[in-house]
Amino acid sequence: MAANFSPRFVKGKVRFVYENETFDVGEHLLNLNGIPGFKWTRFEPMDVVGKACRASVSLSSSTPFEFSCDATMTCEEVTGRTDLGIAFNITQADGMKLGEIITKEGVLPEYARKFPRIIFLENVGVMPSRAILKQSIGSENTEVVGDIVDMSPTGIQISTEDMRCAVTIPGEVWDVILQPRGGFASPVVFRGEVKRIIHSVDPKSYNAKRYFSMAITQITNEHKTMFTDLLRQVVTRIKG
Repeated sequence: MAANFSPRFVKGKVRFVYENETFDVGEHLLNLNGIPGFKWTRFEPMDVVGKACRASVSLSSSTPFEFSCDATMTCEEVTGRTDLGIAFNITQADGMKLGEIITKEGVLPEYARKFPRIIFLENVGVMPSRAILKQSIGSENTEVVGDIVDMSPTGIQISTEDMRCAVTIPGEVWDVILQPRGGFASPVVFRGEVKRIIHSVDPKSYNAKRYFSMAITQITNEHKTMFTDLLRQVVTRIKG
């Protein structure tokens, strides 16, 4: 099984058409999913989440490649800032070609990560697929189930269509329980702070879908040991 660590990107010149107006947004890192958040001032990114557009890309790679595809707009939120993102709905043929170029020439994001992200793989039987998030504010208790997108020694990314998360903002702290799966029988519990939120619309359900990147802020020695063992088992199976 090939290693599945930290998604890679290629650079490309991007423009998109929205409401009959063409916007040239310059060169950005992109992959099969689309373009992560970038600075944008023409309109408020949160106001256009899920809105349809048409994206055109010319790769800045040694292998010349251009493609156009339907897309939707997303919003990436961190403390004090919202950025615009674009989610591709790329054709199978163009996706295969883009994937080949990324495999050959892909680079990591320009910001450095201390540890690589391990992207969820269903066929890695011990890798947890669900997390329970709990939060108590006054007398109100909220419990949300999220799908695990990726994980690392310092945190996780989860996605959810639960509308109760609509008011969640960066900086909030939740109690997190990684639900055991397969041969790893112990839940891992920690406190996590929301560092980044990606606001999107699911292309199948059309529900609002949010991705929370969470940093571990508090974990007991017992659960840290369990989490380290879990990650070791996941990596071993991926590399195997």
